[in-house]
Amino acid sequence: MSESDIRLPRWLLGVAALVCIAAGLALTLRPAASLDALVVLLGTALAGVGVAEIAGATRIRQRWLSVATGVIFLVGAAAVVAWPGATLSGLAPLTALTLIVGGIVKVLSGIRNGHRTSIAAGAASVTSIAAGAASVTSIAAGAASVIFGAVALSWPDATLLALAVLTGPVAVLFGFATGIRALRPTAHRPRRVAAVASVLALVAALGSLALSVRLNSERFTGPDAFYAAPADVPDTSGVLLRSEPWTADGIPDDTRAWRILYTTTRDEGVPAVASGVVVLPETSSPEPLPVLAWAHGTTGVAPKCAPSLSQEPYGTADAILGAATANGWAVVATDYVGLGTEGPHPYLIGQGQGRSVLDSVRAAHQLVPALELVPALDERTVVWGHSQGGNAALWTGILGPTYAPDVRLSGVAALSPATDLPGLVGYLAEIAGGAVFASYVADAYSRTYPDVDFAEVVAPEARTLAREDAGRCLGEGAIAVSVGTALAVPDILADGQPDERFLHRLAENTPDGPIDVPVLIGQGAADPLILESVQTGFVAKLCEQPRQIDYRTYPGADHNSVIAAESPLVPELIEWTVGRFAGEAVDDECGPIP
Repeated sequence: MSESDIRLPRWLLGVAALVCIAAGLALTLRPAASLDALVVLLGTALAGVGVAEIAGATRIRQRWLSVATGVIFLVGAAAVVAWPGATLSGLAPLTALTLIVGGIVKVLSGIRNGHRTSIAAGAASVTSIAAGAASVTSIAAGAASVIFGAVALSWPDATLLALAVLTGPVAVLFGFATGIRALRPTAHRPRRVAAVASVLALVAALGSLALSVRLNSERFTGPDAFYAAPADVPDTSGVLLRSEPWTADGIPDDTRAWRILYTTTRDEGVPAVASGVVVLPETSSPEPLPVLAWAHGTTGVAPKCAPSLSQEPYGTADAILGAATANGWAVVATDYVGLGTEGPHPYLIGQGQGRSVLDSVRAAHQLVPALELVPALDERTVVWGHSQGGNAALWTGILGPTYAPDVRLSGVAALSPATDLPGLVGYLAEIAGGAVFASYVADAYSRTYPDVDFAEVVAPEARTLAREDAGRCLGEGAIAVSVGTALAVPDILADGQPDERFLHRLAENTPDGPIDVPVLIGQGAADPLILESVQTGFVAKLCEQPRQIDYRTYPGADHNSVIAAESPLVPELIEWTVGRFAGEAVDDECGPIP
């Protein structure tokens, strides 16, 4: 049917143009809403095709085939509307498949047309030359489509974001084009415009492919055989299973280090295996080394995110850990269960994290005599932790007397600790990149607690993004994609807030239980993630009961700079820890220091 056979009134085209422009502008300003809009657009398109097929059944011989095809499309449209979450999950691979198949068809078509053109080239007509240019254009456009499809398969969350971001601008451009068509007849576009567009698309596709290759090359590799649990794992927790010498950037030159594998238990008491690192200072003193147990901050929730797998394992914390070994203390740094070893990782789940810390100290005490090292480790142990590790450090103090009474705790220092978990998770949407941390929490809690359902916690339009986030570590290049999607879709939670069961589990893991040893809580006053006001409120609530809590805030310090080498916290932390190892008495007062 030719174009002259179908003519729509110009006023109708004008209305359609205005609708497209208005909707496009709205979607451009709200890319998260564009994800929902994609489902609506897809459902509308399927319904339109279905209606068209059924309506066209009177014009063809095989009416039943056309009607059946139309019904299938209508059923598909209904399914899209009924299950939008499943539609979004499949939208990225569907887009990738469409790009790849469509691109291959376009390339083959261009090659075929080029072959025909070469046969007719003897005529050297303008038509044959134009046809040859068209075949090159088709091949370039098809190649670009195939490359974009391959990249889309590698980065489904980025594909969804691109679709969401581009839906609005494309609708606006389509609206303007339709409006121009309503005002005056559409002119044929010169072939050179199509050729230039195809070449630019191919260049953009090659650039996307290069970026994808680079980001993939920076992905962390998975755990090696060292982290695999042996065939027979003892039921007793804190048993050293294996060890080997270990080196990494940031480990002081005058130290020796080993990575260790040991037994522990999960939140529900199920036996598990965890990994970690033991760093011993070189010393000529025969005196036993006091033990500094380190609980690290967030690195991710996938097994590949274990600090002991990284060549830069402790980042900003290098300064304080270096100060620890410089003072003649042995550093025992757990990876936590599920990082390095088999998951799930109990991210911000107190029991699992605290047990990993306590059992790492037990295992370290077995390492030294097993390797015939001197000096031995002292029974005195102080726990430090930052961010996620601050939560873990507080839970270590809570669990110590009952879970590991053989580990002699002398003090707990929690630095920028994640404490008010319900408030923190509810606030993450307000923080740049906070959706990445929300994805970690949703993944860990849904894999640990049967009553927390990932599909109920995370909004349908954000599930693909959250799943991809949970598979990435903060230190790898691919996290840039997660940060980008988090900026565009900052709130991944269904209804914008944790549901009641999720909130209950978060409250369970708030570290507000009694701790029998002195506690130091250090907080950056400029921390955008763990707010000073929230931390102060948490400490004030703890101090309603008799506690030995020394609460210190540091003006101008943010979440990470509070533990950097130049931070005033570092010398104060060292001085406080020296006092704990020396058994010095502390004031019974609870709260901020004068």
